[in-house]
Amino acid sequence: MNLKRSAPLALALTLALLLSACGKNGFDPQNVAQHYAAGSLRAEYTVTTHAGVFTEYKLSYRDGDGLANVTILQPDSVAGVSAVLQSGDAVIRYEDVSLDALLPEVRGYAPMDVLYCLLEDLRDGVPSSYALEKDVVLLAYQGELPDGTETLKQVALDPETLDLLSAELFLDGRLILALQAESFQWEGLAAG
Repeated sequence: MNLKRSAPLALALTLALLLSACGKNGFDPQNVAQHYAAGSLRAEYTVTTHAGVFTEYKLSYRDGDGLANVTILQPDSVAGVSAVLQSGDAVIRYEDVSLDALLPEVRGYAPMDVLYCLLEDLRDGVPSSYALEKDVVLLAYQGELPDGTETLKQVALDPETLDLLSAELFLDGRLILALQAESFQWEGLAAG
């Protein structure tokens, strides 16, 4: 068998298989927006901070009626602190005490608002790129802050359910936060 003649044929067959596989999966980022626009969500997830102090938080999330409730489950030193988030505003609560709070200027890069803002991106944003790799849908959302800082959010979704699996958030190429979903429960949403 002539190797020079069979190499282009093998390459063409490989490309054809790859392209047909993409077509069969039929992934469309618009489906993500529609999926995340319907229903309300209950989730538990872990957020690891990589900027400054390396810290791991376990949080619970519940949304509905335009509000999101986020509660820190771990570490024990801050367990029970919760926040009610709505359109960039936050009310922090612990036991019987509540106070209005300002979220960081860079929205979505703090453990308390990371999932809330990722869900906004999935609902309302258009990914700058996407790919289907190893049974995971990978989405990238790139942007720039007013001061010129480049933002990048890399999001991994389950291709069957479109549930969030994990995310990594970068500022100027530096990893700031990593999120790992532990459970996602949709209410008022037909199975996708």
